[in-house]
Amino acid sequence: MKRSVSRMKLIVPALVGLSLAACETTVHEQKFDFASDRYAPQVVQVDEAYDFAPASYAGGMSPSDRSMVARQMAMYAQSGRGSMVVSYPRNSDNAKAAAEALAEMRAMAPAYGVDPAYIQAQPYEASGQNRAPMSIRFARLEAKIPECGTNWASLTKTAMNEPHPNFGCAVNANIAAMVADPSDLIGPPPPMGPPDPGRRAAVLEAYRAGEATGAERADNETGTVSSAVE
Repeated sequence: MKRSVSRMKLIVPALVGLSLAACETTVHEQKFDFASDRYAPQVVQVDEAYDFAPASYAGGMSPSDRSMVARQMAMYAQSGRGSMVVSYPRNSDNAKAAAEALAEMRAMAPAYGVDPAYIQAQPYEASGQNRAPMSIRFARLEAKIPECGTNWASLTKTAMNEPHPNFGCAVNANIAAMVADPSDLIGPPPPMGPPDPGRRAAVLEAYRAGEATGAERADNETGTVSSAVE
């Protein structure tokens, strides 16, 4: 009998412990999955190329070639990385036209925001080839637009407290489509340069003297509201 009582003393606490463990709430580690992270625009590198045959036009380029070269330069100025490599032929029937085209590219580059120093010219041996091609190569960054799905899950399913599958995708797709410089999606833009110490001193002196610190407006910068809209 004593042995049975001792067994009961061991069994009862064990049963109580099991019952309490069954009532314990299971705690799940909450995972935050923000829509801005799931559909963040991806920045990829794209290799651009344009080939044409220089000919006996003014500047060595036809009007259509000149238009395409201008387009390439504008694209490079906006999102190009590295140098713009221009390969041109030597010892070909159009070698002179190619040299003129290269000089024309350097001359027109500043108008499209390209420093001529970034145009890297590389001659190649054409060995008497007729209408030897000239090529423009450079790499640029491009924001890849995320693909947004059309099948939405039920918006009433909120038990897991997670965002819906397509939530936020359209916003990020619009950002990727509108961004002017894809490098802004990677990090902040470079600083604009050191401040002007002379201008800073002038503003501080005006502030200490109780004067206006802003620039003075000219007479032609003022205006009044027309009575037609009052």
